[in-house]
Amino acid sequence: MSGTPSGLDAATYAVLASTFSDGYPARCLACDTNGGVVHGDDDAGAAANIRALAISEALRFGEPVVLAGAKADFWLAVPVMVNAHLQGGFLANIAEDSIFPNGIAEPHVDMRAACADLLRCAEEANITNGALLSQRRDAHERERQRAEVIHQAKQHSSRSLTEIYLREEADLIAAIRRGDRATAHGIVNRTLTGIYHHGGTNLEVIKSLLLELTVMMSRGAVESGGSQADLLGTNLAALNELMACDSEQTIAHCLRKNLERIMNAIEKHAREPSAILLRDAVEYMEMNCCDEKIGRDEVAERAGLSPSRFSRMFKERIGRSFTDHLNHLRITRARQMLEHTDLSLLHIALDTGFSDPSYFTKVFRKHMGMTPKDFRKFNRKA
Repeated sequence: MSGTPSGLDAATYAVLASTFSDGYPARCLACDTNGGVVHGDDDAGAAANIRALAISEALRFGEPVVLAGAKADFWLAVPVMVNAHLQGGFLANIAEDSIFPNGIAEPHVDMRAACADLLRCAEEANITNGALLSQRRDAHERERQRAEVIHQAKQHSSRSLTEIYLREEADLIAAIRRGDRATAHGIVNRTLTGIYHHGGTNLEVIKSLLLELTVMMSRGAVESGGSQADLLGTNLAALNELMACDSEQTIAHCLRKNLERIMNAIEKHAREPSAILLRDAVEYMEMNCCDEKIGRDEVAERAGLSPSRFSRMFKERIGRSFTDHLNHLRITRARQMLEHTDLSLLHIALDTGFSDPSYFTKVFRKHMGMTPKDFRKFNRKA
């Protein structure tokens, strides 16, 4: 392309160059898609290929990337666009000596901040397609998460899908309970990637695994005060929709849609008196689950309910007994300690509220399908 990139005239370029250069020791240029200089000081085309690559990479990833030049310098760019059509780029060139005046151990210029500010200046000047770049950033992040999960799965190929669920379960339920939709969606995306990797091309296998994930999400919603009756209807709707799905894309859409239903069910019932009482009780259990002396009567009293009414309400809302849920919380803590510490099994049993190590092993095996020793062997974090 020759001539001025559409949407970036000389006056706009001058303002952008001045604004960015006020904050960074940078030389700014406006270029066409081939890296040819349209505004600014030309350098005889020595870096045209690098400038063109910087523009295309910024468009690809939705944000500026830092590319090394041929003259001990670095380039970052924002694509200049009209709607979805690339017209050229607005670039900043920073000398290596300006970034590291005292050596690489003490950078003087924050290049992450420089990239963010370059993008912000371009979006405020309306010379780029901010919505499209945002979509590209989101897509790149999803691909990054997908690659990370697949890499982890290859490293630990002997682990079962149940373990994938269990590693994410606590964080997902916590996000659902506090109404944090963004975090919940991120965890669901990671879990979907693991399911796709292990399920292969067998959609029926994938569907069955996602039903298990839906149950896990619903349990978190019930613990947060959602109506079990409403959530049963949600699960039935999800089942029907999943059975009709014919691709990974439609399955992913279905699961995310069901997550929204679950979050809505929480918000609908979260202010009911019974839901508030139960939520307070569950939170108290989570905070004190490792106390060996915690019991049903104590938690019922904290919730202002009789033990019998508390047990009935707990079972109806949570879907399991007080003892089962307490053991679930304790085993979750034990899993974390087994993964991240060198504490002995006896210490972990005592620290998570089990006075009898044999009973600890029995409960752990029931929840995890293996002994604590085997769990540590296969799940130990580096």
